Amino acid sequence: MTVHLELMQLDGTVAAPSAAVVIAARGHRSFLLRDVQEFSNVTPLQGVLRIWTDSGAGVFVTSFLLRYNERGDFLLTNLPSMNESQLPVSADRIFPELAAGNGLMTRIILLDSGSTTLRLYSQAGEPVGAK
Repeated sequence: MTVHLELMQLDGTVAAPSAAVVIAARGHRSFLLRDVQEFSNVTPLQGVLRIWTDSGAGVFVTSFLLRYNERGDFLLTNLPSMNESQLPVSADRIFPELAAGNGLMTRIILLDSGSTTLRLYSQAGEPVGAK
């Protein structure tokens, strides 16, 4: 099967040409994004990776973020994947705490039809702003 990869920047623009990876029947592939020729010159690799196939069998994806911290420790964490055709259409989502300042940052990537409202509140419960 052919699996297509498209790397988009956080603003939704395409970061690199699309790539295709061939996977044998009942097979698997593991690779780093920087090892995909089309993505090799994209630095830093920040954004959203879209993965799809035309195969009726579909594809299962597991992804990880690999980093070295300031002390040189190797860090690995899994990254969630989702099916764009099955986005939840239910009620509010609440993020109880966001990190900002002192070298900390939280990113929230919203995927929807454009009707999402993001409301921010202070620790006292006062509205901070809307976007």
